[in-house]
Parts: sequence; structure tokens; C-alpha cells
Amino acid sequence: KDKLLVILGDFTDEDLNKSIISSAKIDKEILGGFILRIGDQQYDASVRGKLNALKTRFKNNAHV
Repeated sequence: KDKLLVILGDFTDEDLNKSIISSAKIDKEILGGFILRIGDQQYDASVRGKLNALKTRFKNNAHV
């Protein structure tokens, strides 16, 4: 719950004051976790997102 409040804190008041239309869908491609979209902003807490970030870090750094 606290982590969600921190995530929501990153969004502007303008985004959060709009009408809320919530929708949820199951996407097996994200492998777990969730992706939160508010307005034109997105917070990716999916396993797939974390694996992609790790892959990028390894590509950009020489780990020899």
C-alpha cells in the first residue's frame, strides 16, 4: 500500500484529479507484477520490465 502511494506521488495533481476510468486486464507477457497508467504517464512494476532493465544494464556495461 505504501509503495503505491509513493508511485502515485510521482503523478501530477492534474492527472489524479481527472475522472477515473479503471480497467484491468491480464497480460501474461509481463510475467507478473503490474503496469499502472495514469494519463500519459506509466509506471512499470512488471517482472518483464525489470528483466528488460537488467538486460539493458548488462548490454551497456562491460562485465568481463
